[in-house]
Amino acid sequence: MRKRIFAFALAICLLCGTIPMSAYAASSTGSTTVYYTVDSSYEVVIPSTINLNEEDGFQFSATSCVLPSGKVLYVAVDSAKTYTDGGVNFHLFNDKGTEDESRISCLLRVSSSEEDSSYTDVSGTVGASQIVAVFGDGNLNPILRGYMRFALSASNAPAGTYTGQIYFNIYLDDASHYTENS
Repeated sequence: MRKRIFAFALAICLLCGTIPMSAYAASSTGSTTVYYTVDSSYEVVIPSTINLNEEDGFQFSATSCVLPSGKVLYVAVDSAKTYTDGGVNFHLFNDKGTEDESRISCLLRVSSSEEDSSYTDVSGTVGASQIVAVFGDGNLNPILRGYMRFALSASNAPAGTYTGQIYFNIYLDDASHYTENS
């Protein structure tokens, strides 16, 4: 019997706790802070292979580009990993690392589009810009540069398939650092 009375009293207490109650006060105010955080996220599209027999370059793009306020997204050539000869020239190699090794010099150039004939050479030279594309918040196409082209210097090269690897750094930086001449 005691257990039933205790269970009934406990049920009444729980039920009373769910009933809304009003609080009265003499002219008081209150506030609440509501916040929601949107994390930055971006995905840049860079082709895994380029066949220079079929095309002379490619367009950078993004599938998403949500950036913090005041930031832009840079895509730059990693000169330490990409260039040979002390970080100055980009080469395509045939039989790399063998005694039959041969190479072709290849200039990396960047412009705003495939149709744009004014381009900037991208090299490993100290002081040269390595930036190949700049994206702004919400932009799926670059706001600066964005089309990378290749210019081969294949004179007197033996027959064969030549390959090279370009490495990129992708990073956020202050929009105040972004200029047309970046």
